[in-house]
Amino acid sequence: MLNRLAYGAVAILALVTVVAADAFLADEASDRSVLGDLLRHGSLIPILFTLVVLRGVMEFVTILRAAGHKPCGGWAMLSCAVLMLSPWLCAGGILGHNPVDVEGLHWQVIWLGAAVLGAALIHVARGVSPNVIADLASTMLIILYLGFLPSFAIQLRADVDLSDPIAGAWTLLFVLAIVFVSDIAALYSGVALGRHRLAPSISPGKSIEGFVGGIIGSVLLAVAFWRLARIIGPEEQPADTVEWLSALADQMTAGIKRLTLSQSVLFGVAISVASQIGDLFESLLKRGAQVKDSSRLIPGMGGVLDVVDGTLFAVPLAWFLLTRFWHVV
Repeated sequence: MLNRLAYGAVAILALVTVVAADAFLADEASDRSVLGDLLRHGSLIPILFTLVVLRGVMEFVTILRAAGHKPCGGWAMLSCAVLMLSPWLCAGGILGHNPVDVEGLHWQVIWLGAAVLGAALIHVARGVSPNVIADLASTMLIILYLGFLPSFAIQLRADVDLSDPIAGAWTLLFVLAIVFVSDIAALYSGVALGRHRLAPSISPGKSIEGFVGGIIGSVLLAVAFWRLARIIGPEEQPADTVEWLSALADQMTAGIKRLTLSQSVLFGVAISVASQIGDLFESLLKRGAQVKDSSRLIPGMGGVLDVVDGTLFAVPLAWFLLTRFWHVV
């Protein structure tokens, strides 16, 4: 438990640092060159998140092979990298910058189709085998699970419809913070209050009480962010000594100001539920392959896939709610 807390704290600090640096570089990019357009829509976030996903692909390939499948790991890694980077490259104008609605998603779907077609051709070239259907399905699962789903994190960061590209970085951090709090609240409420098993055949340690605790934690954080966004702003902090701090806080919460209280509550519930389902889904995959953790990379926590499993299901839902359903960012 102590290892989990220690490495979790380090991970949070690293994440905040990456997001802050990404936002700073975007704010400083004033020229209208290709590089300037790219920096305004992301820098460290797209690159480092893609590297994290590729590490997750390696772990997932190991899990699938432990279950007796033979996915095409190389093609899956390439496809996931392209899917992750396409929203960023699109927003930066490299993939074509035109007034098409949800342009980034347009390219994500194109690359997803190309990745599935490529996987089919590769497995055709491999020839007939008793497990060809399962092998092909496992390759496509990697592409969907670790390419298409997490690419919405980059889409949220780099969405061309954002009035302020910097807001994408802080909005993404807001979503990830809710996922993290949901995980922590579910863990500790489950340990303290857990009496009824949530899914004993998949994850015996998870309880209904923990599931509810995770939702409550997420809602409380979402409402706290919503309240913070409404009480801070440069106009309310006129003193020169704190002006820059107020401006930063206002910038960090710009993507949340347009949420209503009821939307904030619903957002916390939705993201927590999606995150916990994502956690259960990865547990299902590991149990099917009879492995405990995706790797031993992080002591006390497992592998990268064990850390980001909830995020994979949460970010597509967050992107949809914030940008297409409520139109608040």
